[in-house]
Amino acid sequence: MWYIWKARNRKIFDNLSEPPQETVDLATQEEEAWRRANRREDPQPERNPIVQVTPIPADRPVCFIDGSWHGEEARSGHGWIVSWDGRRMHLGLKGLRRSLSPLHAELETLLWTMKCLLAIPLTSILILTDCSDLIEMTSSPDDWPTFATEMRDFVYYMELFSSFNIKYIPRSGNTFADHLAKCARARWFCFSHVSSTVPDWLSLEESFYP
Repeated sequence: MWYIWKARNRKIFDNLSEPPQETVDLATQEEEAWRRANRREDPQPERNPIVQVTPIPADRPVCFIDGSWHGEEARSGHGWIVSWDGRRMHLGLKGLRRSLSPLHAELETLLWTMKCLLAIPLTSILILTDCSDLIEMTSSPDDWPTFATEMRDFVYYMELFSSFNIKYIPRSGNTFADHLAKCARARWFCFSHVSSTVPDWLSLEESFYP
């Protein structure tokens, strides 16, 4: 109904006519994007590792990212960690007011991570995520009209990198970023930590690092 109303207003106020089928197609795309964005954060079966696993290069920095969301909690958690040839270089974790959906949390994590990397600065990066919808969104942003504003920000930041790629990694290969995001969500207040070391309240043992 919202898109029918918008088409009506454009006809009345701007004298612009849209084909009925175009309005229906846009509304259908929006409904599908909203449905996917509001999936619960439930563990999903991993895809075929022979096809899906992204080789981790040793000759460039790699950044693992993850967002943590729960519909009954007031905060979302966001985490990322950069490593190079197996050595930790930088990490970030942040707690924010709960995002609109799990996919919003993943996208907010990506945008925040990109800003942090540019500020370091670290302008050549491979980003790895276990959110397949995030991969689809960044490769075909026009198919996700709900996130149009965020995707404009993504394109803007991406163009500031000298080399930028984002790839899928199975959940089992993203445990570090997942742990950081969940710990950030569990803090129950808004905060941000970006450093080469974990915060004092998160022990090295707890973060799974030697």
